This record gives sequence, C-alpha cells and structure tokens, in this order.
Amino acid sequence: MKVLWNEEIVDESEVKIDIEDRGYQFGDGIYEVIRIYDGYMYMEKEHLDRLWVSAEKIRMTLPFTREELSQRLHRLAQEVGLENARVYFQVTRGTATLKDAVDSAFEEYLKDPKNFIYAIGSVVGPHPFPKMVRDFQSIIGNEIKEQTHHRFGKNPDYIVACVGGGSNAIGAFTAFLNDSDVKLVGVEPAGHGLETHMHSATLTLGKPSQIHGMACYVLENEAGEPLPVHSIASGLDYPGVGPQHSFLKDLGRVEYSTATDQECLDAFMTLSRVEGIVPALESSHAVAWAIREAPKLSKETMIVVNLSGRGDKDSDYVAEKLKL
Repeated sequence: MKVLWNEEIVDESEVKIDIEDRGYQFGDGIYEVIRIYDGYMYMEKEHLDRLWVSAEKIRMTLPFTREELSQRLHRLAQEVGLENARVYFQVTRGTATLKDAVDSAFEEYLKDPKNFIYAIGSVVGPHPFPKMVRDFQSIIGNEIKEQTHHRFGKNPDYIVACVGGGSNAIGAFTAFLNDSDVKLVGVEPAGHGLETHMHSATLTLGKPSQIHGMACYVLENEAGEPLPVHSIASGLDYPGVGPQHSFLKDLGRVEYSTATDQECLDAFMTLSRVEGIVPALESSHAVAWAIREAPKLSKETMIVVNLSGRGDKDSDYVAEKLKL
C-alpha cells in the first residue's frame, strides 16, 4: 500500500508515526474514506465538507485548506494509478509536542483575548513573550555568576544548557553574553540521528523562516510547513526555536550542538548513579554534551551544566525504555 506522508509518496512500511500521537493514545482525530470509481472520486466535496464539520465539532484546526487537501488526494490517486479503490485519510491532533501545545494555546487565546491570557514558559511566540520569559529566566544566569564568583572567584569557562524552545538556555546565557571568556553551548535533540527525520535539531539543520508569530530558524518542508519532529524529551520536540537563540547563532556568540536519544539516556543513568542527581531528560542532553566533551578539555576547565528540571517525571519512562 502506498501512503502520502510528509509530502512524499512512499510504501506503507516506510511510514513512522510517533507512538505518542494522540490518534494512537486517545483516538483524538477524524477521518474520511472516499471511494474511487474509474479514476473519479465519488462525492469528494461531501466527504471534505464532513471532515471540516467533524474538525469544528472537536475544535481541531486543520493544517490545510480544502483545496490543498483535495490536491494531495488527487496527487496520490494519480501517481499511484488508482482507478477503482478507496482513499482513507486521517487527521489527528498530533504528538502532543511543544508545537502542539503552543498551537492550542494561541488558538484558545485568539478566540477570546479579552477573557483569556496567553502564558508560556518558553521563549517563543510574538513580542513581548520571548523577552518576558528571558527576563524572568535570567535569574538562572545571575545565580550562576554569583555562585561561581563566590566559590571560585571567576566566571566558568563553559555554560551548557539544552535547547528546545530555549527558555532555560537563554536564562543561563543572558548574564554572560558580554563575557567573552565564557563559552556558551546549547544542546539540541538529535533524536535517532541527524541523518533521519526523527530529531528536533532546529538550529543545526533548520533554516530562517517564521512560526508562531516570530522569525527564527525552523525545520520545515519545501512548502514552508513545519516538519514533524522528535525528541525523547517532550519539552524539546519543537520545529522552531526562540528568536534570541536564532540571533545568537547568527552572531556566532553561542555554539549549538546536539545529543542523540541514546546519549541522553546514558547521561540520565550516569548522573543518577554517580552523583545521585536524577536529571530531566531535557537536561540530560546538556549532561550528555559535558560527558562527551569534558575529556577533551584540561582538568582545570570549569563547566556549568544547567539542569532545567528533575527527572522524577521521566523515571518510569526511562525504566521501561531500558527494561530496568
């Protein structure tokens, strides 16, 4: 069976949909089946009308117009050579990623901006939200500077933090942006590998574009639509990134690197066993970078790894993943 997936027509065996997709988990989606007779899509308009009514009933925003969906269906039928067949198409609310959360928050806010407040903990979205979150999170960097000066009498050599939307990283970096002696490193999710589609390495492989009312780097297809992304850490699976991080990348002030899911799991277990500190899977990306890069540096090098969260929420998942 052939499938239209990520704008490409591929064999069914090549399609990989995240198990966290809400369609799997909760049946949170809608579908239609159109019968094709002698190459003609029977009652196509009625099926599409019903799809849009269904979407409205469950308050789902469809990511395409009727015309765009119709073009996709006809492209699939034509390229596969369907003469007498059924075309099944399904739309779910997605993988409950950070992008999905931002989509839902904006959707609700725009319906009733007088009685709703848009609030987000990441440095994404239109002005002034990235600036507001940066300023609130800057306490992280201020504390790092105060504590390292108090204990060691100087700035650290490196500050490392994970980057999805980028709130904890921008909070850790801001106090040191003008300190050229401090190297700043943001670590993105390489997922199953940068050579696959299963990653969220926006600054590493993305391109300048727009998403959620901001100009930033985005992982997108040729049509300019955000790509599905993946990270073992739910807080990092976002196809965009905060505009401040995009600017700092272009300036060359911050180095952006990556860590795979496996490196992240290894770092999670290593820090838990060696130090008794259980990091969140998000933070484990930064820990993975430090474990990988520290042996290449002198013993006098001071690295501060920002642990943006505790791993209690991830412990059951990691145990199941590693069959512990």
